[in-house]
Amino acid sequence: MITSEPDLASKSPGMEDVQQYQYAPLLELDAFRIIVIHLALSIESPLSCSLIHSNLFYCNRPLIDNYSALSYVWGDANNRKTVLVDEKPLLVSASLDLALRHLRDSKKDIMIWADGICINQSDYEEKNTQVNLMALIYEIARHTIIFLGETTPEADKIFELLLPPISLLQKQIKPVRLFNVRASHNMDSFDLEAKEDMESKVHDLIRHVLDMPWFRRIWILQELVLSVDPWVQVGNHHLKWNSFKSLIFESNFKHNSAWVKSPNYNVLADLCMLRENFASRTSESSDPCDYMLQILHSRRGYDVSDPRDMLYGHLAMFANLTKSKNPKIERLVEIDYRKTVADVYTDLTLYILNRQSDFGFLSHVEDVNFEERKGNLPTWVPDWTSNKVSTEAKWHLERMKTRNRLRDVSDIHVVVGEKAVLGCIGTRVDCVEVVKNEIPRREDIFALCHKIRNCSGNRFFLAF
Repeated sequence: MITSEPDLASKSPGMEDVQQYQYAPLLELDAFRIIVIHLALSIESPLSCSLIHSNLFYCNRPLIDNYSALSYVWGDANNRKTVLVDEKPLLVSASLDLALRHLRDSKKDIMIWADGICINQSDYEEKNTQVNLMALIYEIARHTIIFLGETTPEADKIFELLLPPISLLQKQIKPVRLFNVRASHNMDSFDLEAKEDMESKVHDLIRHVLDMPWFRRIWILQELVLSVDPWVQVGNHHLKWNSFKSLIFESNFKHNSAWVKSPNYNVLADLCMLRENFASRTSESSDPCDYMLQILHSRRGYDVSDPRDMLYGHLAMFANLTKSKNPKIERLVEIDYRKTVADVYTDLTLYILNRQSDFGFLSHVEDVNFEERKGNLPTWVPDWTSNKVSTEAKWHLERMKTRNRLRDVSDIHVVVGEKAVLGCIGTRVDCVEVVKNEIPRREDIFALCHKIRNCSGNRFFLAF
């Protein structure tokens, strides 16, 4: 069922006699809001929309005129614009204002889901619930619009040349080279010099597109992977994700182009691989902590306005994987924006420790001086916003693929001092009598390891 948002206007300090938009609460467990963007003939026209309430059950039914979900970059939090929601002003990010203006139609109203308006960002209770629903919101959406930003006159000219060939590419069973379809676009008269000039311009455009900040935003991974029909939009130009991917990876001039050197080229390749592999992944085929660490490692240091979203922005990727039998362990990674960043990262580390039952996660603590670490983080907790990766981290990821370990063993550690100190519980084997200068014999090392593995005795712990 879809209902309109009740009018709960209130006055906002600093804006005399101007009634600000106020959200009405969402009453159902699967309820969410949808933006109805009112039509306008000009992109410069004031942005006016309405908010309606719906629920996932209703929107997932067949033959429903469904909404599209928006994937975009939040941008500078201090750069704000005013939009009219049910004729009341609401401040949103300038990047969201720009995206909605380009999505707006000149002939009819359209329905869009965008977190910056559909979620009451100042209500932590609602935010926790809605972020938990985001995976389903993107799965059920008819389309996902990936808005990369504004276009340019040069980009307009390039898209005029690209879009007709792309539309033909979609009709072919086998990939068709971009310039093999030139004749269908009145390009027979192009000589070699003109062809090279066009290729150069296409190179510049793609390099410019790949360098857009969307590709290094945390939330895009689950938004893309979970979407049924994603589209890429630059300004008013748009094309299907698969066509965009083909343009990058299958065009016949790719191998000599400079855009491969773009830092985001590998990011795009990873996104495509994860999207293709996600559907075939089962709960038996992937260990949740191994998969979680691989994702966090590959995307650490990416752009995120809230550091807590380094975890929360990826949780939907692990939703169908095997859970711990201990509910207390699973609660460590539940979405809760009332927690501090330090609490979120510490609980994430304890979750990994409890699930993996070893201390390999320590290799992911960033390789920086102590004074450079994020404030309030214990020394044994990785800061996933830092891209200062230690050399041991990659080795640990490789070792995870082959090692055997116990599961959900909780007695190998103890946390003391408000989670500030991590203690490693061990077994007393013997006393060190002498430290030799030379390297011990291989046989002696193996014998000692065997003794430690099989011994039992008095417990002790080391603190980190």
